[in-house]
Amino acid sequence: MRLLRVTLPVAVGLMGVRGAAHAETFGEVQAGIANPVGNSDWTNLVSTSFKLAGRLGFTIPQGIGAALQLDWTPININGDTAPGIDVSA
Repeated sequence: MRLLRVTLPVAVGLMGVRGAAHAETFGEVQAGIANPVGNSDWTNLVSTSFKLAGRLGFTIPQGIGAALQLDWTPININGDTAPGIDVSA
């Protein structure tokens, strides 16, 4: 509790400090997994799948910028749920 009494006022005080954030260009690639979350129809149809994402962006000196994000998540169809259709990753 003593730690909270010290850190909470410091954290609130730091939130009031203004700083400038500026990114001229950036790019990033991410990889991970996608877990099916939803009703039982969806979770019975799809298994955990691989996920890949990429982000690019830029700003010009006038303060105008753009960003692009692409996500690719192939769904891993469970074996017997879609007979005759092979769309698994």
